[in-house]
Amino acid sequence: MDKEDLVRFGLNYIVDNYPGLINKRYDVEENKDELIDLIALKKNCILKDNNIDYNKTYDMILKDIRNNKIGRITYQYVDE
Repeated sequence: MDKEDLVRFGLNYIVDNYPGLINKRYDVEENKDELIDLIALKKNCILKDNNIDYNKTYDMILKDIRNNKIGRITYQYVDE
């Protein structure tokens, strides 16, 4: 699995199951279609040619997820 797929899965999962956490961490609208771009622009992950630096953005988001900076998230559920 590549970084982009992993980040997209993680962000979509968080938006669906933990609404408001992405907004609280990055101060962006939780729009799944534009979420990575919105976060990149908000965190100034821009290359010299004014394009988005997706590699930097993916690394930052993955680091935030790993370090619980977005919030405490679980990707597993206990069967009832």
